[in-house]
Amino acid sequence: MKPADRLKRPPVAEALSWAGEVFAGRGWEHEVWSAADPMMLANVRFLAGYRRSAMPNPDSIAVAVSLTRAGQTIADAEATLRAGGMREPRPVVLHLVWSGALRVDLTRPVTSETELAVSA
Repeated sequence: MKPADRLKRPPVAEALSWAGEVFAGRGWEHEVWSAADPMMLANVRFLAGYRRSAMPNPDSIAVAVSLTRAGQTIADAEATLRAGGMREPRPVVLHLVWSGALRVDLTRPVTSETELAVSA
């Protein structure tokens, strides 16, 4: 994220242009944020702690994807996964939010009562 007043400075514009070309060359999408909702940034920082797919094992991720339903809260999804035998479901659920398999409203605080949406 760069402050809006810096985006037009030549060194910043050149660096962002180069990064955009590298990302596009790999088929990646990217965004340059110059202003963002503070709550969204706080949520993204929090969820970034769950970004590494090695944290939850792949079997747990597959089970969580298959059992989690749209409209469940994070707490509901955790209870469903615990009932299915998962001992620590929270890192798995939050990893799925980080990865985009599950979605939440990032403009509101992410809590155990946050409602989940399932990505198509």
